[in-house]
Amino acid sequence: MSDRTDDGVSRQSKRTAGESRLLTKRQLADDLQVTVRTLDRWLLEGNLPLDSRIKVGRVVRFHKEAILAWLESRRKPTDD
Repeated sequence: MSDRTDDGVSRQSKRTAGESRLLTKRQLADDLQVTVRTLDRWLLEGNLPLDSRIKVGRVVRFHKEAILAWLESRRKPTDD
């Protein structure tokens, strides 16, 4: 299956702005620049928001927007 549609535009760029992007554990770890092991520890310790993940059977995916919102809420103001 091609990553391009008939008009040559990538399928990913066809997504609407409001559509939530679901990430695998590896993709999320890469985006956060941590190891999968660190991500697993955060999950076990309850450090990630519950609404950031969806589980179907044994497959877990993460809502990118929920993770970004969680990160923003943890940002500490800088003294400029």
